[in-house]
Formats: sequence, C-alpha cells, structure tokens
Amino acid sequence: MLLSPEKSIFISPAAFKECLSARGLSEFIQSYLFNRGFKNLNYFPGSDGGNSFLEALSAGFDGKFVKIPIPLIAGHSTFEENIFIFSDKKTVAIETASVIGLERVPVPKRHPLQLNSMPLGVAIRKVQSLFPEVSEIWIGLGGTATIDMGAGLLEGLGFRFLDESGQSVKPIPENFDRINSIVPSPDPVPDLHFFYDVKVPVRSESGSFIRVYGPQKGLKLSDIPALEKSAARLINLFGLNSFLTGAGGGLALFPEKYLKTRFFHGTHEISHLEKFTSKLEKADLIITGEGRLDSQSFQGKWVTAFLNTEKPVLCLCGQVESGIKLPPNWTVASISELETDNEKAKQQAKSHLRTLLDRYII
Repeated sequence: MLLSPEKSIFISPAAFKECLSARGLSEFIQSYLFNRGFKNLNYFPGSDGGNSFLEALSAGFDGKFVKIPIPLIAGHSTFEENIFIFSDKKTVAIETASVIGLERVPVPKRHPLQLNSMPLGVAIRKVQSLFPEVSEIWIGLGGTATIDMGAGLLEGLGFRFLDESGQSVKPIPENFDRINSIVPSPDPVPDLHFFYDVKVPVRSESGSFIRVYGPQKGLKLSDIPALEKSAARLINLFGLNSFLTGAGGGLALFPEKYLKTRFFHGTHEISHLEKFTSKLEKADLIITGEGRLDSQSFQGKWVTAFLNTEKPVLCLCGQVESGIKLPPNWTVASISELETDNEKAKQQAKSHLRTLLDRYII
C-alpha cells in the first residue's frame, strides 16, 4: 500500500489502551499527514464500546460533554469524569473504560478480587440528580478493571447484598461465597443500554469470561477456579442469564436481572452512524488500527468495521499476533516491529507511528 496526497484518506482507529485515545490517535495521524502535504483527510474516532466510547458517540451525535464527580475505583477520593449528554437531553452515555477502567488503577493495585463496579452505579445516580429528564443511559462495556458481574453497579445504585444472617456484605468477588440475598433499591433507574464488543460467553466448555478476561485485569491464574465456582453459584442462586456477553467482567449480569436493560453490538451500531458511513464512502483508502491486533480483534472489535470494504486498508497497531489471516486488501504495520519492550513502545508511540507512516508515503 502507498499513501498518496492525491487520495482521499479516512482515518478511524480505535484507542491504544493506556497510551492514546481514538481521537488523540486520529488527530495525530491527520496532523502528521497534513504536514506531509496531504489535504483530503477525514477522521472518525472508533470504538466498539470499550475505550473511547464517548469520543465515538460525540463524533456521531450532537450533544456535549459534562463532568461529574465519581468515586475513584481503587481509592477513597473522587475525580471528575466526562459523560456525554445527547442534544435531546433524554440520553446520557457513560464509558466504563474511564469510570472503572484499568487506566484508573495503578498496576500495584490491580487486584480484581477486591474491586467492584460501584463507581458506575454512583455515576448513574449522579446523572439522575443532575438531569432528571434522562430516560436512557448508554454504557460502553470494555476496558474495566473489574470482574464482579455488575454487583458493584447495583451497590452504587443503593442495592444491598446480605449474608445468611442478614448482615450486609460488600459485593466484591472475594466475598461472592458469602452473598445469600439481595435487597433492591426502591428508587427507579433509567433504562440501561449496554454496548459490547466481543460476545465472550459467561460460561462455556472452552472457559468462562473470568478465565478469558481475569488475567488481563490482574487476576492470578491460581484464583480462577475458585472464582469461577463462586460466580457459578451466584448465577444459579439468583437466576442470572448465562447467555449474556461476559464483556466488561460480566458487568451486565446482575443489572440484566434487576433493571431494564438492552444490548447492542458496539462496532455494528457506531459503524452504521450516518456521520461515519458518509466519510467512509468518500474515501479512497482507510487507516485504522488498535493497540493489539489478534484473533479476538476479528470477533467484533472496531477493526471489523472495515472487513467488508474493498478499499485498501492500512492497519496500525501496537502489537500483532503472528499467524492471523488478513483480507488481501489489508496492510498491517506494528510498533512492535520497532520496539519490543511494551512500556517503551507506549512512551515512544508517536515517534514509532511516524516511522511506520513514512514507510507508505509516496
């Protein structure tokens, strides 16, 4: 593939986790190409429901960002986090990758057995208090530091979890074996719309969402069997829907049982927005990418938005899994070709991206 200044280029990568947001990466690529003489450039920050979910929605819908105070997931303080309120003022979007994401948890504190999604429930209640007319809340699943099946989300909404003696139990994974009953909150909750990427089963013969996602969040391999057993107990005890996606650490499991919920495939929904499709149609070639390109990427992550196009696709990524099959019109370039140390690669990402782009500029 060659990048020619005469061509119309559509730039639409997903975020490089803990490195560059989708908008930041899009604007960097656009700026670099513009300074090299490219003028016909358009971008749309991509998201499959995980990182940069709000950036993608703000590119596709009219609305505004508003900051609200939210408890820090791995601390005792609060921080100001963006939500996106649509122009109709009846819908608000929240990004779990920011509110309860890995980026909010220092590496030494990434202990998912002691963390839960409570800040997300608090954020929903804060939205209700600030915008009482809101009837729908869109939640992008993905990038979470939690694997609590959404129990903490209910806690943040005012639900109580009790043990056999009726005493309150903090609904974190290490306490799953103690939970015996749930007292719902009497206060209403807006309809929740969950946007997921890959529909990893809650449990299957090949392994549960805990086994798939747990290690990414810091779960020790030795803790997986016990947590799978505890999670299965809660699924059976409360009649949770084991056919749901396990995305976001199973974040939607408890909410689906107790609240009004709907589910959407993030990549499909966002890539069918008019502001996205109109830019894609006008382009001669496409630049996309994500932090790690692997077999899971092609099961529903953002890059699958470009699988059906016949236009040339340049996919920039941090790392690429060896042996994956790519469409014939795709070219993949990886930062790992230039720097194998992951931390150094993150720190020098922009420099390496310039080098990769220069390979293809005429």
